[in-house]
Amino acid sequence: FQQPSIEYTNNYEFIISVSRCVDFLNMTIPHEKRVPKMIIIAMAVLETGYGKSRFALEGNNLFGIRTWDKDTPQLKPLELPNAAFGVKMYKTKCASVKDMIHTINTHRAYVDYRDERDRQETTGVLPI
Repeated sequence: FQQPSIEYTNNYEFIISVSRCVDFLNMTIPHEKRVPKMIIIAMAVLETGYGKSRFALEGNNLFGIRTWDKDTPQLKPLELPNAAFGVKMYKTKCASVKDMIHTINTHRAYVDYRDERDRQETTGVLPI
């Protein structure tokens, strides 16, 4: 299997392309660590305006993921060219999706999400 490319010329194609990427990545992610693709798609749509943002187009970053590591390829915000941080650049847009899923599964900002996902997995009770 080969990682799908995220290519699009309109909003619908963006959604389909991100969806294919998540489906591909889910083949390598344990079931209990998967993030529903509609959450990932919604995040990418909101963060990039359906892939139209500068960070998406120039850096393949669909989520505005930042880095403070000067050795990591990055784009600086136009209004903050001397910022201590940059927005990470990825080889592919699907690589940014993979990093976002990793971030959701590890970063402290998403602990409540992970706790709720674990509770639903354990009880089998999903919200209505």
